[in-house]
Amino acid sequence: MKPQYPVGEYTLSRRQALVAIAALPTVLLSVVYQRQQSTIVVGEFLSRCAASIVACWHLMKGNEFAVVEQEILKYLPILVNLAQQSS
Repeated sequence: MKPQYPVGEYTLSRRQALVAIAALPTVLLSVVYQRQQSTIVVGEFLSRCAASIVACWHLMKGNEFAVVEQEILKYLPILVNLAQQSS
């Protein structure tokens, strides 16, 4: 059976995939900024931050410091705020 789409059309480079993973927390930023910090939202946000930090670590091994800085600065203040709240 012949593929419906050309294989190269939906192929991501490793760098593109890592940048996409690094940007995962930004999807939930507006919800967290609006103080809708339910346990589910915070849990999702933290899990996406964890994946993002791992992706950023891999990007830094490839000297992608500017991309890492850009992504982490978006959600770092919220992480600090969450860390300072009592559980």
